[in-house]
Amino acid sequence: MEKSEDVSPTVGTFSVSRAFSDDMILQRDDYIRIWGEAPGEDGNTICAEFKGLKGSAVVRDGKWLITLDGTLEASAEQGHSLRVYGASSETVFENVLVGDVYLCIGQSNAAYMVANYLEDARNDDAYNKDFTRSDISNADNIRVIRNMMGDPTMGGDITSVVAEDVMHGRGWQKPETAAMETSAVGYFFAKQIIERTDNEIPVGIIECSDSGFQLSAFMSAKTAQKCGADEYNEKRNGYYGDSVSGLQRSRFIFNQYISPFLNFTVSGMIWYQGESDASRNLPELYPERFAAMVQDYRDRIDQNYHDFPIFVMELTTEYSKPDSYTGDDWAYINVGRVRSYMGNIPSLVPNTFIAVSSDLWKNRQYTNQLHPYCKWPMAKRAVEIAMPVLYSSYTDEELQNTGAPTYSACLSAADNEVVLQFHFTGDGLKTSGGGEPAGFEILSCDDKWKAPESVVLAGDTVTVTSDETICGVRYFGKTGSCYPEKVNVCSGSGVPMAAFCWIAQ
Repeated sequence: MEKSEDVSPTVGTFSVSRAFSDDMILQRDDYIRIWGEAPGEDGNTICAEFKGLKGSAVVRDGKWLITLDGTLEASAEQGHSLRVYGASSETVFENVLVGDVYLCIGQSNAAYMVANYLEDARNDDAYNKDFTRSDISNADNIRVIRNMMGDPTMGGDITSVVAEDVMHGRGWQKPETAAMETSAVGYFFAKQIIERTDNEIPVGIIECSDSGFQLSAFMSAKTAQKCGADEYNEKRNGYYGDSVSGLQRSRFIFNQYISPFLNFTVSGMIWYQGESDASRNLPELYPERFAAMVQDYRDRIDQNYHDFPIFVMELTTEYSKPDSYTGDDWAYINVGRVRSYMGNIPSLVPNTFIAVSSDLWKNRQYTNQLHPYCKWPMAKRAVEIAMPVLYSSYTDEELQNTGAPTYSACLSAADNEVVLQFHFTGDGLKTSGGGEPAGFEILSCDDKWKAPESVVLAGDTVTVTSDETICGVRYFGKTGSCYPEKVNVCSGSGVPMAAFCWIAQ
């Protein structure tokens, strides 16, 4: 951007969005926007400045949006102020850093807090990492902001009305204040990025999560209508879409939580959702609906790095309640089908990656199978992908040893043989321990998933054969499967293959 000429502000009274506060982080190397309201000030000018950059805007319809006249490199230096000012008043935000800002979006597994992790994993040596509260909170240069509205039954038709501003009044917070209440997978992602980059690039997490809601709840009205994902229900006074629990509110998480942040530029997005789309025909619809939703997000954010990366957290293995367990608190959803369809997302959405999970959860006694506490290693999987994508000169080859083998395309399909191609296979697909490939199923013409006759791995391809006509192929499609016991294919460097589901057209 070119430097703008100095402009004298004329606006009188104004307010800045609650998306801004002291201790916040702004995105490096991209647009910096500031916005808010100024009722009754149409035609007047408001100005802002930060670290030598300046910008101004004219108030229209009581609103304003300033884009500063340049970009900034990452900086953890304390003491810098973001100043927004009018003719006779100003608002100043102190200790503003510049780094990488990530959206962390999803349902209950995204909302699962660091405090939950510390409680649930405390007695499990495989996951607890010997963390204490002070260890986790001791993380310089991480900042978090959460936009939560509490009871979604309040406030009228929240499926139709888009919130004007962030509802959460706490603003951006430091780890010592906010870490325990922050998304565990989001916070652990930030903490590991900080550690891997020697604490030189601040990381901000914008968390927009809520428990128990299907994909359509995260869509804008435009996307939901385009996908036919919901309908207006007059009796319930709002838009509703199908979910694993029946009809659920649609659109409202986008309207109330996500939309108020979409003037921010970001480094990427962490996505952890899908459990509520595990039944009916929702799994089959998930990849294309997700693609439409992400395209809408990227268009609305409108930044230089338009196709910012999406890190999709693969739904983990879940174990059904054993016959010997007599309690009624076993939390479980059969997510295998939707998990396999979600593995098709990278073939439809550019710069999207699966953080695989099949080897990360093996506790069969834990009653809350729907919310496993393996959030640290799940975040690590996403970080292993983020490092070559965002923190070095990104090439496809660099991901060969860190990314999970991910379905790319069907190369050929005959009645009894299907050849599929995969990304991120390293020096070639293999199996753990060198045995026969396990975890593949074929869809027969009678609409049943069955074991194939053979599966052959060769470089970046998988050839599946059967003595029946093959109508589909899937991998890691059974909820209780785990690596390497039930699914055992990996890249040449040992990263497990992501779930996928190919269906003949």
